[in-house]
Amino acid sequence: DLVVIFAHLAEVQVAPGRHYRSGTVLAQVGSPPFNGNWWPHLHVQLVLKNVFDVFVKTGLDKLDGYGHPTDIERLQVEYPDPLSLL
Repeated sequence: DLVVIFAHLAEVQVAPGRHYRSGTVLAQVGSPPFNGNWWPHLHVQLVLKNVFDVFVKTGLDKLDGYGHPTDIERLQVEYPDPLSLL
């Protein structure tokens, strides 16, 4: 399973599970305080886990994109570089 997360957004214009054509506007980048009080940007994160595990067991709030250097090999497998898909 591969989950793609687009974060720090406002005005999401699509729904999970639907299919859209290339070029469809998914959402607008949010600004503080609606994007978690971050400078406006798009956060794209890949998670190589079961969707249920990501949304229910782990929770999106625990997917912060950081990890201890001793876990780097495991983290690179579980959270692959999104540029490979872009």
